[in-house]
Amino acid sequence: PHHQFNLWSSYDITRTWELDTTLRYVSDIDSPQPGAGQYFELDTRLGWKPASNLELSVAGRNLLEHRHTEFQPDFIQTQPTRVERSVFGQVRWSY
Repeated sequence: PHHQFNLWSSYDITRTWELDTTLRYVSDIDSPQPGAGQYFELDTRLGWKPASNLELSVAGRNLLEHRHTEFQPDFIQTQPTRVERSVFGQVRWSY
């Protein structure tokens, strides 16, 4: 792509709650094959620390579109790379 940007924010809501957000843009990929167009995407994460050694979080990736094409091969005929929306949780315990 000719143009990309990434805007990232990390905010401590309280001493125990935090919110992270990333907005990104990727322009069209120069390729003889059509298909890998420009896209905007949003990732976000909400974390909670109920104790000093325990963190619980939930995150979502690629939240603006159901799926987008990130790569369209033009030399070797393989499948394009498509990325889908995802949501996941995490538990982190340190000792």
